[in-house]
Amino acid sequence: MDYFPSQVKTLSGLTDESFRHWRRVLPSIQGRKGKKANFSHGDVLALSIIKLIVMELGINVGKLTKISTEIFTICNDRSWLELNRGIFVIEPHLNKVEYIVESEFQSASDFFIQIRCQPIIAKLQTHIFTNTKENKQKELEFEPLLIKTSLSKQ
Repeated sequence: MDYFPSQVKTLSGLTDESFRHWRRVLPSIQGRKGKKANFSHGDVLALSIIKLIVMELGINVGKLTKISTEIFTICNDRSWLELNRGIFVIEPHLNKVEYIVESEFQSASDFFIQIRCQPIIAKLQTHIFTNTKENKQKELEFEPLLIKTSLSKQ
């Protein structure tokens, strides 16, 4: 399933301005412009992971350009079912990203960022499957009225 930019912004929680800026800065989504640009499940997950790094750790998205490509690649090469069992280990000072099954995780590094995929995927799945048919406007409750026309007078 592919997503339009408006859906990606809603799912990942990005503002219009942030999404516009990120499309200029992040190499993996730079060429996707317009309202009909398509994004995959992997793209939505990658953007959600990057947003978590930016918002929770205060790291400027421009400083994530090198590792963002690897995050997008990993998210698009694996299914959510597989990613759900693992973690991203990010070593920003080395521009290194690894995806590891959680049960096999051991770190030799002194400084790293660990991001579990399961809570992010669960949140995205809940949002996708509960908001598929949003009814943005309630139907007006007017009773039917008989309108007299020139034909009805006869």
